[in-house]
Amino acid sequence: VQCDSDDTLPISLLPESQAYPREKFYDIIHSPKLLNLFKQYMSSIYSLECLMFFLEVEMYREITDAEVLKESALQIYKAYFTPGSETEVDLASSIREVIKENIHVPTRRLFDASQQFIQLTLEADCVPKFLQNEIFLSYQLSLGTN
Repeated sequence: VQCDSDDTLPISLLPESQAYPREKFYDIIHSPKLLNLFKQYMSSIYSLECLMFFLEVEMYREITDAEVLKESALQIYKAYFTPGSETEVDLASSIREVIKENIHVPTRRLFDASQQFIQLTLEADCVPKFLQNEIFLSYQLSLGTN
């Protein structure tokens, strides 16, 4: 991450940057200000659940207590995988089945495939559109970087 403060943009997000989408994505989620703006953008396109799922799985991976891990896995499953949930994420049925089969004996890697799928979607589709959206462009303009 190349952003030390919220007063400057990471080099990867400058208009002339040729950075890879993954680098841009990580720079966004590791900057509190940019993450907040990205959340606003994702909410505006009715896709906030994808970003929130990604972030929750990042925290989930840090859990070391087995009982807490199981409770968290069930909470994530209920929020993002239960059909009809307001925060249900759109994933292939094969990914859903693997999680469903392993939810009662979860590991810290349980959500890896689903998180990777969501991350690729965020990187390829959402980040480029965010960087062209008024939410980001206004922030960029306020920094004098355009």
